Amino acid sequence: ATGGGTTTGGGGAAPGGGTATGGGTAPGGGPATGGGTATGGGTATGGGVATGGGGGTVGVPLVINELDYDSVGVDNAEFIEIYNPTAAAVSLVGLSVALVNGANSLSYNKISLDSVGTLPANTYLVIGPPTLIATVPSSAKTLVFPGTAVTDLIQNGPADGIALVGSSGNIIDSLSYEGAATWNTGTTTIPLTEGAASTSALKDSNTVTGSLSRLPDGVDTNVNATDFKFTTTPTPGTPNVP
Repeated sequence: ATGGGTTTGGGGAAPGGGTATGGGTAPGGGPATGGGTATGGGTATGGGVATGGGGGTVGVPLVINELDYDSVGVDNAEFIEIYNPTAAAVSLVGLSVALVNGANSLSYNKISLDSVGTLPANTYLVIGPPTLIATVPSSAKTLVFPGTAVTDLIQNGPADGIALVGSSGNIIDSLSYEGAATWNTGTTTIPLTEGAASTSALKDSNTVTGSLSRLPDGVDTNVNATDFKFTTTPTPGTPNVP
């Protein structure tokens, strides 16, 4: 669905901000040391989270790492991958993933992550249908899409989006694909594209097996068009490869 278009692709109807904690690196700009809060790309000192420059992480160091919304033939291998790139476990209680229809800016599915509990350090969470989940390595966390549907779970664009949502409704990370999508939450309208660059060319395929992958794996510069690439090697639950 587009901000006024139709759903396209292989039968599918339905369907980014950097964080540094401790002594890591703030993708939005400067190094993070100790803690404190840095926005726009400065240095965090004293104890908290660096939020980069535009969209992106607010207080929780997780990223949307990979998305496969269009399969060759029937859309039965779709998945969303969330990654914890830090050295500490992160609680997922109160967090959710919102899938947004760009045609009307409304969420058509919101998936609670409560049942997963915590996401260990340097670990992936894969959300998908049972047949896809069965292929994910045991080192990753998994969550089956809610409901009974096993196909056409994620809209195929153009201009649809996905958001990782915090317990207070804040956007932890977001991705808009095949164009700019916005999300009308009922109280405000949120742009899901991170960065100023267009995501019109950021597309999955229904003729070639692949996914939209964050490359390098786990790196978030708060620009969807730069951070994500189409790769012909989907890697649910393992590091992304070109």
